[in-house]
Amino acid sequence: MAWPDRKVLAGGLSGLLTWILVLLANHYFGLTVPPEIQTLISGLVAFVFAYVIPSSVKDIVSKLNDDIIKIAAADPNSPVSERTLVLPENTKVVSIASPSYTVATPPALGPPPVVKTPEAKGLTP
Repeated sequence: MAWPDRKVLAGGLSGLLTWILVLLANHYFGLTVPPEIQTLISGLVAFVFAYVIPSSVKDIVSKLNDDIIKIAAADPNSPVSERTLVLPENTKVVSIASPSYTVATPPALGPPPVVKTPEAKGLTP
């Protein structure tokens, strides 16, 4: 089972916590909040938390694939297009969507070099 993204988890937990707090306030403090309003309040709080909480770098990187990188590299203003990976002639790139670039070279040229991905601008782990 995979964990949901941080935004989804924050929204769900905050909605559940809000629902429980309103339920306890109804029971112990004598508030009379109808179930419909209780659900509305918890839904709004969940939405706000899910909207405000940023995605983690892990969540963003896990959604990367070759198509997204090609689209980003086509934009001259993209930080992806600022980097140029110079490879030896006849080098085949196997995957660029993983956390590290995996580069395979023909056997005659020796072992394959591995080039680590540069840190994404503005993102912290």
